[in-house]
Amino acid sequence: MKTKTMCWMIIVFLVYGVSAVEEGIKTACVYETNGPHIEVVKAADLDNDGIPEVFAGSSSGVVYNLKLKDCDGQWTAAWQFIGAEDEITDLEVMDFDRDGEKDVLVTSLDGDRYLHVLGPDATVKYKPKEAMDSVYSLDAGDFDGDGVNEILLAGKHGKIYLLEQIESPWNLRLGIKWTAELDNPAYYVKAVDIDSDPEMEIIALTNDQGKKATLYVLDSKGETEWSYEVNKGVYQANDYSVSIADIDNNGGKEILVAAYDNKLIALNNQGNEIWSYETERMASSVNVEDLDNDGRKEIIFSSYPKLYVVDSGGVKKWESVIDSTILCIETADLNKDNIKEIITGSVKSIQVFNSDGDNMAGWLYTILEKQKEINARMIALGDFDSDGSVEIASGFGWQEARLDHNYDQGELRVFDVDIPAGSTTTTITTATTTLMESTTSTIKITTTSLKPVSSTISTTTTTQAEEGGGIEMMLLLIIGGVLLILLVSAIVGVAVFLKLRSGKKKESSGDKEKESVEKVLDDVEEALGEME
Repeated sequence: MKTKTMCWMIIVFLVYGVSAVEEGIKTACVYETNGPHIEVVKAADLDNDGIPEVFAGSSSGVVYNLKLKDCDGQWTAAWQFIGAEDEITDLEVMDFDRDGEKDVLVTSLDGDRYLHVLGPDATVKYKPKEAMDSVYSLDAGDFDGDGVNEILLAGKHGKIYLLEQIESPWNLRLGIKWTAELDNPAYYVKAVDIDSDPEMEIIALTNDQGKKATLYVLDSKGETEWSYEVNKGVYQANDYSVSIADIDNNGGKEILVAAYDNKLIALNNQGNEIWSYETERMASSVNVEDLDNDGRKEIIFSSYPKLYVVDSGGVKKWESVIDSTILCIETADLNKDNIKEIITGSVKSIQVFNSDGDNMAGWLYTILEKQKEINARMIALGDFDSDGSVEIASGFGWQEARLDHNYDQGELRVFDVDIPAGSTTTTITTATTTLMESTTSTIKITTTSLKPVSSTISTTTTTQAEEGGGIEMMLLLIIGGVLLILLVSAIVGVAVFLKLRSGKKKESSGDKEKESVEKVLDDVEEALGEME
């Protein structure tokens, strides 16, 4: 009896991928949207209680404000705002009107309701009175130093708008101060002083994917100071396509662009190309950070199937194998060792790498033997539960094919992270969905090497010829489980058939057949016991 129970436990493990071990990254909360994708995720302390909230915007025009402490059972939003009829594209939390309370600024692709300014309880402080443009990106702040905040908007029709506040005794009013006409839809806008002069420059990116992208630097009046054309454009055209930083510590800022034309481009603040790093495929995202606190910044960028880190001169420091196209790159000291880790959101996973390129932990979403394309578009980091550790928040979106239709699905997840300082262990947590239940499993691969990454993740990625492989070990377990179930089912079917037949024969003959079936079952049981 004991052996039979153990055999069935092994079969269940192989089929469902269940493990009691949860290390590295594990889900703390899940918010399901039942249709809309989560496009935007930001972290900010809206109510000034010292604990950041998670803000998310969906593909259906909904903005969510969630607190991790409300995640008992079903995670519910502190509030949600439905003010647009199209995708939420960007949001920012700040005291925009300087009344002592923080506001939530929200943009969308709804050309009639392209901008909202919300109070801390989702009260609408500002909404447009007339249509203007679908908006992809915003930036807000006191750009001209007059003590009043302005808003920059990047529009679908190739325009950059600067909105200024208009004095009103009753409510918040905004008017267009100037408009800049660009060549293609504008997907990115940011006000940054790149040349250390008294005025801010405005960096904008337009894109026509497959043809060209153009990086513009505008002055405070919206006039073009210079522009740079990127051949074949950029892949995503968002905040992760461009990074602005003083990479060489010379006082001016450089601009990094992840190009569709298989390279990362570095420009100085005059628009001249300093260097470019050639890759095998398109570069999808870029970020800049001093990872090891040596006073020199590293440039982190991705080009499937690799994640790269180069120095300020474009010389490679390391590369690491990745499982799919990376959509976003963030950095944080997750294990409190004063060294920053790299957190990536990709088409298939969330991954954590240390400053030397070792894959420290990961999270995958699988359905039976197929790894789901979750499209982790954006990552937000914060101590959302006030426990002294940084959590990871990310939004996802995918399609599920059913008999009648393809259905959009989306969700927001917050992950706890537990990575020991100096860890060289790769732990990959998988969320596995079956027709019967949802479970999680963790595959742990330990390496005795301080580096390289190939020894830690070769079992899952280095044999893949193209994007989308999944975890080989999980596939083997699942396939083995399915074969075992088919074998056991066939044997049980034969046993039932023989038992029914035995009722029509003599008792002595039936006894012999019964003994024969039991012997076969005992042999199978013994074989499964040896596998155990």
